[in-house]
Amino acid sequence: MDEQINDLGLAQMRNAEHIKFMFDVKGKVDIIGAAILGVQRLYDKWATALINEEKTIEVEQGFAVTAEIQSADKLRDHDHYSLRLFVESEQYGRDPQRKEAAGRIMRIIKQVGNPTDLPLQEETAVIFNLLNQLENNYGADIAAIGLQQKVAYLKESNTAFDKLYNDRTNEAAARASGNTRAARQTVDPLYRQLMSGIESLSAINDHVQPWADCIMLINQVIADAKNKLARREGGRKDEEKEKKENQK
Repeated sequence: MDEQINDLGLAQMRNAEHIKFMFDVKGKVDIIGAAILGVQRLYDKWATALINEEKTIEVEQGFAVTAEIQSADKLRDHDHYSLRLFVESEQYGRDPQRKEAAGRIMRIIKQVGNPTDLPLQEETAVIFNLLNQLENNYGADIAAIGLQQKVAYLKESNTAFDKLYNDRTNEAAARASGNTRAARQTVDPLYRQLMSGIESLSAINDHVQPWADCIMLINQVIADAKNKLARREGGRKDEEKEKKENQK
């Protein structure tokens, strides 16, 4: 059982990596709820700064929501709506087992809320969290009502949007100015305060739920981010090695 939240070199992250990591962590905290964890005040300050960072990145990088991105976002919105309508319809069927399975799935969908009203990157993180919960905890219910294709479509469209958005953001990463750095310098201390608050309350309560689950989920996000940073660094070193060999 994890008792502490692992460290991560936030300064090593590119802007797209940083904002995605933060929204991924936010998604994990949202699964349990900041109020339940006892960190609502810290969470609200951090979440507000996070939205500001995303807006700053978009403005400074000259980010325009292109027709291609709009189309990708619209597709995943439709896929989410289609999935929800399918589950709702199953709640009114005649098969009691299918109705019960649909009811369990719908509780998770309602708990997550409507992601289509959120900022683009936050919507991405929320949908991935929903899909992870459904696939990891409700596989039997998904099979019982025949929801597999709807889940696959939503995962496909959300993954495609995420790649398209990040590709565009990474292309412009080198153009970031001081405003983005300032926004990140606001977000990072608030992130650390929030993580410290969760750790402290976990320790006070002998590392029981819900803090233990929250720390575990956050550490999963951190581990994934560390792996991505390591792969990027490894790729950079390989490129440098190849250039040196070509110069010989």
